[in-house]
Amino acid sequence: MSSNNHNDEVFQNKKKPKTPFKFNLILNEEQKEAKQKILEHPITLLTGNPGSGKTLLSTNIALDLLFKKEIERIYIARPFIYAESEQSLGALPGGIQDKLIGITTPILENMYLLCGKQKVEELVQEGIINILPLAFMRGITIFNSVLILDEVQNATSSQLFTALSRLGKNSKAIITGDINQCDLKNKSLSCWNFLKILEKDIQEMTRINLTSNHRHDIVEKITNVYNQYKD
Repeated sequence: MSSNNHNDEVFQNKKKPKTPFKFNLILNEEQKEAKQKILEHPITLLTGNPGSGKTLLSTNIALDLLFKKEIERIYIARPFIYAESEQSLGALPGGIQDKLIGITTPILENMYLLCGKQKVEELVQEGIINILPLAFMRGITIFNSVLILDEVQNATSSQLFTALSRLGKNSKAIITGDINQCDLKNKSLSCWNFLKILEKDIQEMTRINLTSNHRHDIVEKITNVYNQYKD
């Protein structure tokens, strides 16, 4: 028996908690239905306008599976593109952790809302929640984990392929994105068309579009005006 198979067997035999973890925020009906569908698929593309709760839902699912001991780790990856500037990771100020935390703050903030800042920071320190750029994923295999690929509209097809090909046994990928928020100067480089092909050809993959707005009511109006202006 290989070490990976042995580790999987040991993990699967771990005792599961008897009572569910209580989050600080409760999902609405749309999110609950989406969560059930996501749990039934190894790969999900989660789309929706700004404020539709894509990141909140993906982090809820990842933390819920972690606290239920159905997975061992959470991996968070995001394309490192700043709106309009396309600055590279190396060009940004600070050390690697400063750069990573700065760009993944939206995901961590959602986790703080769900279960508290102290608990999340402890999980990061213990290496249970892992934050990494897409460029650093080559060569690793992700077992017993949830991989959150956030703002994927800013990733290239090559980057998306590299990330998804890291999935090991008992792992799940939740891809969040909105093509209307693509920050690439050359939008044809976005992986969005590749995602459409994956969705069509991979039966185990599903796509969910969230429609509820969880921010100020005016955000939805601004989004509608922007989409008409852009078109």
